Amino acid sequence: MYGRLRKEIYQDTTNSAQVEPAFERWAMAAKIGAGTEASHVDLIVFRANDRFDPVALANGRYGTQQPEENAVVGVDIAVSPMKRLQIHAAASVSLNNVGPVPEERIGSDVSNNYDSFLFNMDSRTRRGTALKGGISYNLKGVILGAKYDRIDPLFRTLGNYYFLRDVENYRGTVAFGMIKQRLRFQAELGRQHNDLEHIQNARTVRTIMSGNLSYNSGKVYTGTLNYSDFQADMTSLFQAAQTDEVKVKQVSQSISMNNSFRFRNTDKGSTRTMDMSVSWQAFSNDGYGAQEASRTTSWTATCGYRQQLKQRHLTVGVTGMGSRFDGAGNRRTKYGASMNARKGLDADRLGLSPRLSCYLNSAEGGSNTLSVVASLGVDRKIGQAHTLGLLLNYNSRQELSASDPSLYQVRGQITYSLTFKPPVKSRTEKPSSP
Repeated sequence: MYGRLRKEIYQDTTNSAQVEPAFERWAMAAKIGAGTEASHVDLIVFRANDRFDPVALANGRYGTQQPEENAVVGVDIAVSPMKRLQIHAAASVSLNNVGPVPEERIGSDVSNNYDSFLFNMDSRTRRGTALKGGISYNLKGVILGAKYDRIDPLFRTLGNYYFLRDVENYRGTVAFGMIKQRLRFQAELGRQHNDLEHIQNARTVRTIMSGNLSYNSGKVYTGTLNYSDFQADMTSLFQAAQTDEVKVKQVSQSISMNNSFRFRNTDKGSTRTMDMSVSWQAFSNDGYGAQEASRTTSWTATCGYRQQLKQRHLTVGVTGMGSRFDGAGNRRTKYGASMNARKGLDADRLGLSPRLSCYLNSAEGGSNTLSVVASLGVDRKIGQAHTLGLLLNYNSRQELSASDPSLYQVRGQITYSLTFKPPVKSRTEKPSSP
């Protein structure tokens, strides 16, 4: 892979001077491996750097953000020494340089634009490591697993190799099935903390518990029940006083239930599906000092129906939802419905997809807002591999208690896709031997 990640623009908001691009961030990545999903070895290389515009740099116009360059080398290994045992390990090393802006460069930095193909290693290079490992064992249908992650504070990537850093995580899992694996249960317990170098003023220890119960009848019904409990214990150390310490506990809980019913008629080529879901979330803060303890809760329920007629190339669906939020002396409710359809014409080579959604938001203060979303999509297949699409979208938001006109947005989008399919091999009968 190779391409531009983003283009940074910096501007002094105290004046209306012309905005000049600071740099363009370019990156390339490669992954080479061999094996299967259960047993493999992969080598991963990532390289990114920031490039200044040479014309703007020569004219003295550039941003004040310091350029960076980054390189990451990682290895991912999975082995299965026994039939029931699975082991996974991954390790990576990152190198990161943060260079001075052009006007502050002296010595060898004058000609260093941090855009060479090879990494510019020097005494200022920051090195970081990341380790991940896991092991699972299938004990007569009961799967036991343990995972460990550790990402150093200095581990840095300009892409998305890992999203977090300065974190250590321990997790244990258990899963098993019953009734011919139609009923499945899975639970996980983990503990996570930051400040691996013990140099931060604030430290957080998180305890995470989650459970999942699912049932699949095989034909008609599929249901899941999820539960999670997330507790964060935060400690703030005031180094100025050297004796003052504040501890805060925050707890987040959630429960959700999803149910799906599917009825198929193979003779008519029709499928009817009904989905229903209910979820509950709660967040509590113990408070400290002058801050009072607080608690917020929210409910959300949705119900949808969808019917598909393959012979007529028609799909129709409707969904209704309602939600309620309570917290900090405030209550908000939201109700809405959406309808969508897709009709295929010309042997399903031409498709029309209209959609309409309306949502009503209300608060205790009497503020009521109506949101409307309408769209029309057209897709056309050209040949066997090409598809051209057009989407027109309209969004509006209206304060029902105010006389101001509604805010609206109209957007158009053109898409093109190319599908690569393997050639179909013709089956030829071998001549019979005499």
